[in-house]
Amino acid sequence: MSRHIPKSKSAVFSGYLITPDKFEEFVSSLPVPRSWESEELDDEHEPFLEFINEYCRWRRRRDPNKKKCLPMIRARYAKRDEPSVTSDRISHMFFATRCVPYESPCQMKKSHPDSQRLRAETERDRALFNLFKQTAESEGGKIDRDMVTFGIIRDWHPAHDPYCF
Repeated sequence: MSRHIPKSKSAVFSGYLITPDKFEEFVSSLPVPRSWESEELDDEHEPFLEFINEYCRWRRRRDPNKKKCLPMIRARYAKRDEPSVTSDRISHMFFATRCVPYESPCQMKKSHPDSQRLRAETERDRALFNLFKQTAESEGGKIDRDMVTFGIIRDWHPAHDPYCF
């Protein structure tokens, strides 16, 4: 069976944004090695990347039935005029619940009618977040609805994503 590969290498994702400090809090609650506490990390090393790596490793090692409830993580990078928390300008981490191919910049504008569908949180989005929360909590993790906000980002389309695994 052939898989349709969209022309656009980008997609607009709807889902949940979490600030780096809340993401660190969440990952610290998981049963993962605390590699970010290592004294062997040099000053040039970005400790926040260790939180991302540990979440990804933790997610990959879950039972397939649980893993499907644990979203891949994406980074939202700060624009030039926005503050960022990390040295590589990450402003938020992002748990996607759905996506559509990116077609034009107007999709990202709040005033565009197509944008409203992407920006509106649906019952399905809430159900996916609750499933994620329950699955993470069953493994010892702590994530609450007040730690995240609903939003959209533009990123690699999953069919073209070189980092997708």
